[in-house]
Amino acid sequence: KLVAKQNPAEGLEQEDLARALLLMITNNIGQVAYLNAQLHKTKRIYFVGNFLRHNVISQQRLAFAIDFWSGGKNEALFLEHEGYFGALGAFLLSQGIPHPTAKKARTRRSMHSHHSRSKTQ
Repeated sequence: KLVAKQNPAEGLEQEDLARALLLMITNNIGQVAYLNAQLHKTKRIYFVGNFLRHNVISQQRLAFAIDFWSGGKNEALFLEHEGYFGALGAFLLSQGIPHPTAKKARTRRSMHSHHSRSKTQ
């Protein structure tokens, strides 16, 4: 119906647009989180960071999105001290501490690139 209007934003409040944008961004975060959970074969998805502090709308939307895309098989979890854990994660990432599965991924990539080179030579 909005497309059929001469002025699609007519009658909409700034709050409506802000909420729609928040839900769109939150849905995208949820889908990326779900796809990463599938990639890493995990059922629980922990959300941290100040974006979620006192942001009940996004917490509810993330929980709904994860439940929807996983068919109820995955679970969205929210930590109480979300800002602290987000900062801690950023700090640990900056320290260059290897992730336990990172070695496996590097080994697979290395084997794949070696195999690809040997085919072309």
